[in-house]
Amino acid sequence: MKSSLFFRLILFLVLHFTSSVYAQCTSCDIVNPVTFGNYTFPANRTVCFTQNTTLGDIILEDNAKICIAPNVTLTINTNTTTTEGYNNQIDVNGTLKFSNNPNFKSDIQLNIASTGLLENSAGFTITNSKTSIINNGTINLQNTINFAGASSKNYVENNGTINVSRFNSTNGATTVYNTGTIKLTNIID
Repeated sequence: MKSSLFFRLILFLVLHFTSSVYAQCTSCDIVNPVTFGNYTFPANRTVCFTQNTTLGDIILEDNAKICIAPNVTLTINTNTTTTEGYNNQIDVNGTLKFSNNPNFKSDIQLNIASTGLLENSAGFTITNSKTSIINNGTINLQNTINFAGASSKNYVENNGTINVSRFNSTNGATTVYNTGTIKLTNIID
């Protein structure tokens, strides 16, 4: 009887609270490395931002992870450089703003917590082989999410709100799982 109750409790916790775990920063190798300027996110390191930061050009090395704390804004103003075959992860508990259209060539895992906000007026271009976007907060893109990898496998799970002009999947396979709200101002390709 006790083991059955314990199993049910564990199952309940896993099913009902996994969305809050996606975008948690569990450990930081580097905290607030700069408050402005260009920055290279080092390989195999988690870089956490606990204060508002504005960056110019950024480079994500292999297995670089970015974590933005709640009530903190990370603004990326110019180029986002990633490399095909690399893996990168971005956990947004606060706000991530792009002033440009980032082109993710690396495989990317983007986790947006219930307190998270991703904003960009220029859209997103993703030309990698694998993308995972888990949104439990808000994504505001005034342009297109463009999945353009030739044989890419893209997964979008929305449990929050996505405001976007359109999803454009010209190549590869894109799966969208939605339990939240998606507001489109254009068509789905």
